[in-house]
Amino acid sequence: MALILFSEVRGTVLQHGQPVAHARVSREYRWAWKQHTGVDETTTDGQGRFHFPAIAGRSFTARWLPHEPSVRQTITVEFAGRRHPVWAHDKANSRDHGEIGGPIVLTCPLD
Repeated sequence: MALILFSEVRGTVLQHGQPVAHARVSREYRWAWKQHTGVDETTTDGQGRFHFPAIAGRSFTARWLPHEPSVRQTITVEFAGRRHPVWAHDKANSRDHGEIGGPIVLTCPLD
């Protein structure tokens, strides 16, 4: 059974209330159990939207040994030469949508 390290994320990047096309969005995570890290990137579409699928990890021992899961999560947006942090979270469970109890849908104003 998979452990969800980072649930699916959808979002919209805005500047001055308008969608930002072609902004680079980076998602990073660090799973403390296996010292495993990962990075993926996407670019916003013409409506400023972006999407990341869920990231699953596997570990037989993490599934059955008592421990508190710990996954450091961040999302940043790069646009016009500036880097904007839009998400920083320490996930302490392995459930899908366990970060905030539901889907992660972000509105990211760069102003």
